[in-house]
Amino acid sequence: MDTASPPPRQIRATGHTDAVLAVAAAVLDGRETVVTASADGTLRRWDAATGAPLGAPLTGHTGPVHAVALGTPSGRPAALSGGYDALRRWDLATGEQLGEALVDPDPAAATITRATRAQDGGLLAVTSPGHDAARPMRVWDAATGTPIGRFPYGTGKLGLVDRTVAVALARVDGRTVVVSSTDDAKVRIWDATTGRQLGKPLVERYSVRSLTTADLDGRPLALLGSDHRSARLLDLATREPLGEPLTGHSSLLYPFACCCKAVLYRSRCW
Repeated sequence: MDTASPPPRQIRATGHTDAVLAVAAAVLDGRETVVTASADGTLRRWDAATGAPLGAPLTGHTGPVHAVALGTPSGRPAALSGGYDALRRWDLATGEQLGEALVDPDPAAATITRATRAQDGGLLAVTSPGHDAARPMRVWDAATGTPIGRFPYGTGKLGLVDRTVAVALARVDGRTVVVSSTDDAKVRIWDATTGRQLGKPLVERYSVRSLTTADLDGRPLALLGSDHRSARLLDLATREPLGEPLTGHSSLLYPFACCCKAVLYRSRCW
């Protein structure tokens, strides 16, 4: 697998008043654009070439924003963002919110964003109901603003142990899937629309605390970060690991991302 990537380009973009929790980048209307989501409850748009802000901050969330993805779900550049309050859709050209905030149809459930993904121009998200294992996690389509699928948050048989820890979206064999990990060191793959579990759980030696997905050279992969301060690549089509575990960290692995040809960590790059 070719993991060569262009040399990094560093820009300085300042304006948030608290930590930046998520970043998304895309070429929109011919311009390389970066959107940052922050614990200050806002999103900001930046010119990736210069670091200059593009318009005013996007406001509306009532708390930290820890997930964002960019796409063109209705033919126009848009962002899908989420935190602990709701999912929100934004017109990236005007900065206006598109439609109402998206919240779980169960009034007793929370709408905590666990994953966002740009796919074929569209935007998808996964939300969890809070800490109630009896209520489902939901998959949302930003274009319609409605849930398109659901799958279990946990069975509840083991208390907190088998509840979902990390989630990511992917496309495998033309089908949108959700990859989830639980505290009992199991990784499951779900059909995002039917909620059906695909195959048996993958049993890891240690709990997977963070995961992300990417299509590299047409191959759907997941990168799993474990309690054992290591990570490994998983081929989602064959459900087989690729190569040896990636080691070298001295502490737990927290959220990371797969980007094009490179696998990027917060503190180390392979």
